[in-house]
Amino acid sequence: MESIERRQPPVPHSQEEIELLVSLARNITDFPRMNLSEQDSLLYQLEAYECHAQIVKLLEWRIQHGQLTSTQAFADYIWLMRIQYLGLEKFSEFVYSAKKCISSLSLSFPTVRLHIAEEILGSENFEEQGQFYRNVLDSIPQTAQKVLLLERLALIYEKKLFRESDVEPVYRQILGIDPYNVKALRFFKLWYAQLGKWEEAAQQLSTLIVASKNPHERQRAAHEMAQIHLYNLNQPAEAREIIIEYCANSQLDTRQTFIEALERLEAFEELLEYLSQTESLVKENEERAFLRLKQGLVCLKASRMKDAILFFKDSIKFNQNSLLAYEALVNALIDTDNAKELVDTLNNLSEIVAFDSSRKAISEILKRAEPSAISS
Repeated sequence: MESIERRQPPVPHSQEEIELLVSLARNITDFPRMNLSEQDSLLYQLEAYECHAQIVKLLEWRIQHGQLTSTQAFADYIWLMRIQYLGLEKFSEFVYSAKKCISSLSLSFPTVRLHIAEEILGSENFEEQGQFYRNVLDSIPQTAQKVLLLERLALIYEKKLFRESDVEPVYRQILGIDPYNVKALRFFKLWYAQLGKWEEAAQQLSTLIVASKNPHERQRAAHEMAQIHLYNLNQPAEAREIIIEYCANSQLDTRQTFIEALERLEAFEELLEYLSQTESLVKENEERAFLRLKQGLVCLKASRMKDAILFFKDSIKFNQNSLLAYEALVNALIDTDNAKELVDTLNNLSEIVAFDSSRKAISEILKRAEPSAISS
């Protein structure tokens, strides 16, 4: 074998050290004939004297020619890579050894991350971790393990190095390997939304519905997709169908989205039936008052004036200070020429308004309505 190579030969400080160095030099040639324990002892002594280049040669020889178990080979690779990176400061040689180690031993990504990327490079050394992951990707044979590596690389770029421009290509690479990768789909959903590309964002959510294994996650993706169709693409029919298909019996509160979709479609009868079905979910009087008000307003749009008036009155029963309900009731009574009820309602309303201008407006309407109420 070749003689010892080192950047700076150690300087012996005693006769004992001189004898030790001479012994080490002689023993190197006997390395192939030593047992593992003897070889390790020699390697430790060489490391103590920082004979890093020679340690690399011996470890490479043992990995290639020694009769090692996979556990022993892995330990030697870790030792070799540690010497190359920390002792010789040769990143490219460290990466080369890592690629051989990963491919020959079929290492999983968690093992690569824990024992190589973080243990040798350092848990906070994200810049070189990123370089390392890019270089060793092709050495990992299993598709699922490649995806784990790329997910970690994307996280490093996005959360640790804040290099946004490098994140998107990594997630595209992930989708090229795994078209139903949930993390990548979520990223592109946000990415397209930020760019205002709503059709593409909706498409990512559509794929996410298929990819998600958790029912709650599927329903959440469906609700988001319905909202995009309703608010950003002005497609209320699609929003309605999505909620019906995917969000039935959902724990998510999809009511407002569904209600607005039906309103835009002018499906008033369906909307009234739906609002009636939601009554069991309403617990507080203030919520009941709002529901009745909503039902009354929908009745107005459906030209069901009498039903609208009943709903407005019911709303006021649950919340006697609701100016919106009073306003809606007053307008409905004016439209139906119901002067007597209008006067009674205005008198009740004047007791709860706080502004003089509001009282004055109510007084003016009363002046016009009272003669008609008396005559009727």
